Amino acid sequence: FPVTSGFEGSLVISSDVPLASASTVIGKDSAGNPMNYASYVGESSGSGTVYLPLLMDENYGFNTYFSVQNTGTNPATVAIDYSDGLVVPDISGLQPGAAKIIDNQAEAHTERKLAAKLTSTGAGIAVAVVEWSYGRFGESLFAYNGFAANQGTTDPVIPMVNQNNYGYWTSIPIQNLGTVDTVVTMTYAPTKAGTACEETLTIPAGGWAEFGAYAHVFSPQTPGSTCTLKEKFVGAAVVTSNSENQPLIGLMNQSTTERANYEKAGALKTMNPALATPKIAFPESYQWFGPESWWSSITIVNVSGGALPKDSISCRGIGNAGSTPVDLTWKNPSSVADGEGWITDLFNGWGPLPNGFQGGIICEASGNILGTLNNLGDSLPQDMDSYTLYEGINITP
Repeated sequence: FPVTSGFEGSLVISSDVPLASASTVIGKDSAGNPMNYASYVGESSGSGTVYLPLLMDENYGFNTYFSVQNTGTNPATVAIDYSDGLVVPDISGLQPGAAKIIDNQAEAHTERKLAAKLTSTGAGIAVAVVEWSYGRFGESLFAYNGFAANQGTTDPVIPMVNQNNYGYWTSIPIQNLGTVDTVVTMTYAPTKAGTACEETLTIPAGGWAEFGAYAHVFSPQTPGSTCTLKEKFVGAAVVTSNSENQPLIGLMNQSTTERANYEKAGALKTMNPALATPKIAFPESYQWFGPESWWSSITIVNVSGGALPKDSISCRGIGNAGSTPVDLTWKNPSSVADGEGWITDLFNGWGPLPNGFQGGIICEASGNILGTLNNLGDSLPQDMDSYTLYEGINITP
C-alpha cells in the first residue's frame, strides 16, 4: 500500500463495477519476518448496530482488538456495551472512512471471555476483530467481521467443522441475541470424514454456549451428545432446533493447540441461510502458489431446501499461473443433500486448476448456497500460523 511504515487505519475501495474483497492480516516479528496470518472479508455497507460474539482479555494467552470504521458520509459516535459490564467512553467524532482500534488487553475486564454490542449514531459502521495468542498456545492469529443485526437467525449454518484432524479442533461459540433462554440442537454432517451426530445445549438470553469442542474433542463430553469423542470429523453443522426461536450468531474458531509444534488457526462466522444466494465469490484463492506453496480448500454448503443434483454447482477460477492466464470451470461430482457440503481442495496436482494458480473463484448453483475458503502455506514452517479462513461473499442477483 502507498502508506508509510507504521500506518494504522482503514481503507475504502470504490469502483464503477461491483467488487468483492478479502483482507489478509500478517503479523511480523521484530526482524520484520512474517509469523502468522489471518483473513476477513470487506464489507459493502455499514450498520447502526454491530455484535461481537467473542472478545478476550488474557484468556490463557489469548487477547483481542477490534477496528471500528465509519462507512457513512457523516461523523459517527459509537457506544460500546461489554457483556462483563465494563464501562468505556464512546468513540466520538469518528470521521467518514476513518477507523479506531480498541485494544481489549489494555482494558480492565473482569471476564476472560466476553461479547460486545456496538451502537452507532450519525453513520453506519463496520467492525473487524483480530484474535491473537502467545505463550503456551504459541503465536496464533484469527480474524472475523462483526455481525449486523440482520445476520442473527434461528438456524445458523457453520460451513466448516474440523475435529481431531491432524491436531485441528473447532470451537463454536453461539450467542443468543434474544430475550429468553433457548434450547439449541446442533446437527453435524460429514463432508470428508466422520459420522453424522447431534449436540444440544441451553443458551441463556444475551449469553452464549460453546458447541463442538466437547462434542468431538474434550472430556467430559456434552451430556446427551450422539457424537463420537475423539473421532476424526470434517464437515458442516447447522442449528436444527431452537426451542424459543431466538436469533443466534456465532463463530467457528479452528486451531491446532492439541498438536505439539504445529501452529495453525483461523476464525469463521456462522451464517444466516436466509441471506444465501445461488452465487458466491471467493476473491483470494491459490493452487500450490509461490515458494510458500499456498493452496485453498473451498466448502460449499447447500441451503436450498432440497438436494442439489450432480453438476448443478459450477465453480469458475479466473486468474494466472505464472504468466499464463487461467479460466477453468468444474462442477460437483455427486448430489449434495440439503444442509450438507461439497469440498474442493486446490492441492498440489489434485485440484481442478493448474499449480501456480492465483486468482478469484465464483461458484453458481441451481439453488441457494453458502461457502467458506481456507488458505494454507504448506511449505512454511509447521510452527508458523500460515492458515487463513474467510467466508464466501454471497452475490445478490
